[in-house]
Amino acid sequence: MVVQLHYFGALQEQSGCASEQLTTTAGNIDELFKELQAAGRIVMQSEVLRVAVNDEFCNWSNPLSDGDSVAFMPPMAGG
Repeated sequence: MVVQLHYFGALQEQSGCASEQLTTTAGNIDELFKELQAAGRIVMQSEVLRVAVNDEFCNWSNPLSDGDSVAFMPPMAGG
C-alpha cells in the first residue's frame, strides 16, 4: 500500500523532508514507525511522539489503509 507521510518539527530535520509518499507492508502505525526507524528516517522514540491518521489523532495500533495520510508530531514548545 502507499501512504502519505508528514513530519513536523525536529522530525523534518531527521527525515530530510516535510512529507513523502511511502510504499509499505505495515499493517498498523506501530509497524510503520518501526519500518521508518529501521530505515533511519526517524530516531525519536514513539513514547514522545503523537500520531494522526487522516487528520485524527490515534494510537499506535491504529490499522493502515492504502492512501492514508499519516502525521508524526514531536513535542513542541510554544508561547
